[in-house]
Amino acid sequence: MLRARLAILLLCGLASYGAAAERGAVLAAAKHGTVSELRTSLAAGADADEADGDGTTALHWAVHRGALDAVAALLAAGAPVDAENRYGVRPVYLAAENGDAAVMRALLAARADARAVFAEGETLLMTASRTGSVETIELLIAAGAEVDAVEKRGGQTALMAAAAENNGPAVEALLAAGAERDVRESTGELTALAFAVRADAVDAARALLAAGADASETLPDGTSLLVLAALNQNYEVAAELLEHGADPNAAVDGWTALHQIARVRRWTRGFNLPGPEHRDQLSSLELVRQLARHGADVNARQTGERDAGTTPFLLATKSLDLPYMRTLLELGADPKLAAEDGTTAVMVAAGVGQGQSSAGSAPGSVEEAIAALTLVLELGAGTVNDVNMRNETPLHGVMYRGGSIELIDFLVQRGASLEGVVNSRGWTPLRIADGVGLDGIAFIRYPEAAAHLRALMREKGLTVPPVESDAPSL
Repeated sequence: MLRARLAILLLCGLASYGAAAERGAVLAAAKHGTVSELRTSLAAGADADEADGDGTTALHWAVHRGALDAVAALLAAGAPVDAENRYGVRPVYLAAENGDAAVMRALLAARADARAVFAEGETLLMTASRTGSVETIELLIAAGAEVDAVEKRGGQTALMAAAAENNGPAVEALLAAGAERDVRESTGELTALAFAVRADAVDAARALLAAGADASETLPDGTSLLVLAALNQNYEVAAELLEHGADPNAAVDGWTALHQIARVRRWTRGFNLPGPEHRDQLSSLELVRQLARHGADVNARQTGERDAGTTPFLLATKSLDLPYMRTLLELGADPKLAAEDGTTAVMVAAGVGQGQSSAGSAPGSVEEAIAALTLVLELGAGTVNDVNMRNETPLHGVMYRGGSIELIDFLVQRGASLEGVVNSRGWTPLRIADGVGLDGIAFIRYPEAAAHLRALMREKGLTVPPVESDAPSL
């Protein structure tokens, strides 16, 4: 009798094991098996809605894999087409993510909801637009997807998603379906064209511009899309804007694209974030030439409180960007134009205008500074003893550029005065070299430069001031 009971328990245990294996067979086949294995399990009575612990069903896995035959078999066996897993993801979302039109067609035929909304309000159409499959987009729209639906996080649309990912054909399909071309995201900042410009999405920008988008559009703060493109080193899309009528001299924000190119070609070192990366096939200097051909003023003066009156040439000289300096000269730039405060090209080449908080972190090498100084002196763009409205001189600039002895000698050999002009902050070049505090941000001191200046002053029979420094006491 005991032996019979043990036999019954053993049989029950094996039956239970077999049922468990059978229950997982559909899910296993959907994940990594063949469609024949899946059909065999379904024919044996296995449930078509098997799911992982997080609610991800066999249909989710088949759609994720793009296994159309498996998807059809599961749907025919009654798998729930709009099942959601723990994260709110439905199979149809995975088809949109994959841009899989064939699988999407099968799901929609099984009455999947084309208007489904996922995390933070992203619709299926937005997902498909990011992916870029025109056929998938058209299927969703035909099934009732709302073309201009807005997601909750940033108020973006499917058209913006397509533009940001440079899906030009998707942009065209959405526009053909009636998508609003010029609507801005909920922050009021960006249109679809602005998304394309920011992302260097040339194909998308071209599609939007061909459909009538305004190439001279501005952001709410007045920044033109042309300047936005230059800011991000997106030169190909900038060229597209020019070809579609963008104003090459747009400067509502205070400076033009030519000014902006000077800033991004050579980023200031130090504690600043790294500059944008140039990724397209059009060089910045070729864009500069295109800007000039479209009427850009190579002598445009910057407006506003910061660097008022500064020309693109002065900015290029400030960053010791010799190729840009020469390109601007070739295009007719006047190197003798000074900023409104009287700062000349010679002064900025030496280092004036680098800013106290960034002293010593200016772009370029000593050799480039000497080359730039040589060029602007030959052009008559100032002298080694120029003084601006803040009583800064080229020797003050050398201290802001890092206190190079080579630069000191270069200027002194060409007649720079060592008698020490006192600037508006009460500093001579020697006083800066001895050590000054910079607005509570930093302290700079160049002992070698200070010693060298004193030696030069002694050689010329000048009175040598005692050491005076703002060095903090220990």
